[in-house]
Amino acid sequence: MAFAFQKFPEIEGSTLIMSIENKTLEKEVLESKQQILDFLRRELKNYSLNLITKINTSTDSKKAYTPSEKFIKMSEKNPNLKLLAETFQMDIGYPKQQ
Repeated sequence: MAFAFQKFPEIEGSTLIMSIENKTLEKEVLESKQQILDFLRRELKNYSLNLITKINTSTDSKKAYTPSEKFIKMSEKNPNLKLLAETFQMDIGYPKQQ
């Protein structure tokens, strides 16, 4: 469930639109929708809030499965990882870039 809330929802008026990555996660959110809305309405003192979900099928959220895919994904966030691997001549199975 925490994974669903990693991204901020879009806000249109009093409607929160959550981008969900897959049907399973969407099902979990929808099962807890009333508790989520009750909490948000009470804490924000806004009883007109509504929550809808949409499945995000963009390729940006592609999961990394192999070690090389994981390393590439991590090195996009922190380019110093490539330098570290090259400095210590680590063989971690990632494609070397010239």
